[in-house]
Amino acid sequence: MVALRQALALAIDDDELAQLTTIARSLTAPASRVERAHILLAYRDEPCFFAVSQALWLHHQTVQRCVKKAVALGPLGALDDRPRPGRERRITMEYFPT
Repeated sequence: MVALRQALALAIDDDELAQLTTIARSLTAPASRVERAHILLAYRDEPCFFAVSQALWLHHQTVQRCVKKAVALGPLGALDDRPRPGRERRITMEYFPT
């Protein structure tokens, strides 16, 4: 038996919506942030992972991960990459004189 899929409740207020729209239209923002903003805006209009993935030519798991991250961290928090595991940097910005 196949389980029914449930849409995640993604709350985006007016201020966040304006910021997401600005980022989605940006030509100078990093491509990953622009793509994630497009995902969240499309999911807001059509809360279906598969429909958004078809519209944006992405895999449905990419959309699902982005939306789950937005539910957990907030829409603007989901745009940034999370820190990667590994050793801390040895050379920091304090090393370079300005």
